[in-house]
Amino acid sequence: MPIRTEKEKKLAGEVYNCLDLDLVAERQKAKELIRLYNMTEAMPERQTILQQLLGQIGENSIIEPPFTAATVRTFISAIMSF
Repeated sequence: MPIRTEKEKKLAGEVYNCLDLDLVAERQKAKELIRLYNMTEAMPERQTILQQLLGQIGENSIIEPPFTAATVRTFISAIMSF
């Protein structure tokens, strides 16, 4: 049985190490993108940042600043299904 990454464990709802270096780096990148998004006024740039942050977004999607999120990738389906 292959060893699962901490991210795979997290996404599966299992106990995982939140201090895993890959997870820490992912959270830090998300924080930086969220900060940049909140400071950006132009819509084209905001759309680009949202795509980087969320992976994909619907056409004409808007999230009004201030935008905050603890774990971006795990709640993407919640906001995209709205």
